[in-house]
Amino acid sequence: MKEYDTIALKKFSSLIKKEEGAGEWLRENGYQELPEFWDAVSGIEKSFQWLKDNGFIHFAAMVDALNGKAQARAWLIRYGYRELAAVCDAAEGNKIAVALLLKLHEPDWLNVAKAMYDFFKKKEKKSIFNFGNPFS
Repeated sequence: MKEYDTIALKKFSSLIKKEEGAGEWLRENGYQELPEFWDAVSGIEKSFQWLKDNGFIHFAAMVDALNGKAQARAWLIRYGYRELAAVCDAAEGNKIAVALLLKLHEPDWLNVAKAMYDFFKKKEKKSIFNFGNPFS
């Protein structure tokens, strides 16, 4: 797997938090797979396909794992991407996965997982009572 320095993963966390310019920075600095990954998580099929076509099958597996596919999580572990499987689990609030990322000395990936967790929680809150405006 490609190595990601602290700056790249901080920019990735910024992208997830919808901070302006983060996606452009990632693309301009050779990390196109990270915005493509996040677009795929957001349901953009073209980005999911881009990941598979460009050698980032592990990120495609993460997309599937984040969408509840247990076999994708198992694939990540089987092929040596346990830290990415832990990111998926931590993004869903799994405390054991958070502890594993700390044990593996992966604070930058933990920050990515936290950004994902916050994003998913915010999205969940918006959708719980989103029945539309009954007064319009």
